[in-house]
Amino acid sequence: MEAACQTVGEVADRVRRALRAEGGGWVEGEVQRWHVSPRGHAYFTLADERAVLDCRIWKQQMPPPDQHPSAGELVQVHFEHADFWPEKGRLQLAADRIRPTGEGELLRRKAEVLRKLEADGLTDPARRQALPAFPRCVGVIAGRDSDAKEDVIRALRERFRPVDIAFCSALVEGPRAVGSIVDALGRLAGEGRVDVIVLARGGGSVADLMPFDDERLCRAIFACGTPVVTSIGHTKQRPNCDHVAAACAHVPGRTAELVVPSAVDLGERIGLVEAALAGVRRRIGDLSGELDRLGGEADPRPMLLRLSGELENHARVLGARADAYYGQRRLQIEKLRLDNAGRGARKRIADYRSALDRHDGRRPVSSRQVLANARHAVRHRADVIAALDFRGRGWVLAEGAGGTALRSAAAVAAGEDIGLRFHDGRVEARATRVETETEGETG
Repeated sequence: MEAACQTVGEVADRVRRALRAEGGGWVEGEVQRWHVSPRGHAYFTLADERAVLDCRIWKQQMPPPDQHPSAGELVQVHFEHADFWPEKGRLQLAADRIRPTGEGELLRRKAEVLRKLEADGLTDPARRQALPAFPRCVGVIAGRDSDAKEDVIRALRERFRPVDIAFCSALVEGPRAVGSIVDALGRLAGEGRVDVIVLARGGGSVADLMPFDDERLCRAIFACGTPVVTSIGHTKQRPNCDHVAAACAHVPGRTAELVVPSAVDLGERIGLVEAALAGVRRRIGDLSGELDRLGGEADPRPMLLRLSGELENHARVLGARADAYYGQRRLQIEKLRLDNAGRGARKRIADYRSALDRHDGRRPVSSRQVLANARHAVRHRADVIAALDFRGRGWVLAEGAGGTALRSAAAVAAGEDIGLRFHDGRVEARATRVETETEGETG
């Protein structure tokens, strides 16, 4: 069976009675729209991040004028009950006392939040994100028209003008600041080009900076996929967000030193590197010239060419003299043969021929053969010297027993000990397998 339908007034009466029965208590919030009527009563609203409540306090219960709260101040209000005005559908707290939330209480809450963060390991320096050396884009979160915004952007431009900047405004004071900053963090972190985020605000009272001590904001900074640098300036008390951020600066103008390189320093470093490279090039040139000089002094080929020329000259002289000597002897024999036909002459001719034959066996065949043999010897020695010229490609000389040079693989037997002489030392080795180009492998 359905309940009887009620009128709006009846429901409003029920709400009013329920609120009266609920009684009063203490509530904390930020004062907004403080107004004193001509009769001396005060009307204001209390707000936090989630809700806004209308309040009123009668003249007789108001604090002295010098203790009236100002807009934006965090206060604690005691109310007797909540009134509901059916005519306007409005709820109003009937306040009877107002007191500011003291700094001592705010600092106590701040310390409590910091202990929670420490217990969860969020303040461990080892868990802080590394800052990029050359960020493509720097995200900046600050008040829309704040001095902190101007300080950060100006410092970034002065330090490294090419850097891109993505600015995202947020509330940095009041009950809605935490949610506004968290939303800005999410927007900037969602942009793939932003490599680091700066969260900045100027100074303020302990109550003004409460959002930066908030546990939810601190956890959002720690969990942000992009490194966050905080700069809540001009305060003796470090806000809790500094303890969980990747880095922090004491004033907004100093954040640039943490997030971007210095163009001046880079220019100086590049100059130093260029100077060092120039010095290296000069040194390489000097060493190359010195190496060429030493190589020229150590190269035996010029001396070999000179000796080869001398040898050819001597061979020509020797061949010419030999041809002249034996030619004269033949002429003498022929003359004797023609002038003396007797037995005695024939005997002398035979003796000359016998002597000539004995000499003919010892002399070079011809001057041409002497020159050919000399050139062959010169080329052979040049090839040996060229083979020993190990500059740039290295060499090794194989030695057998007694230090004799091994000229062929066939001269080595499997299992035989051999020596390998390099340009800087000697190595003892054993031939485990011998392979020649004509016979194949042995051993």
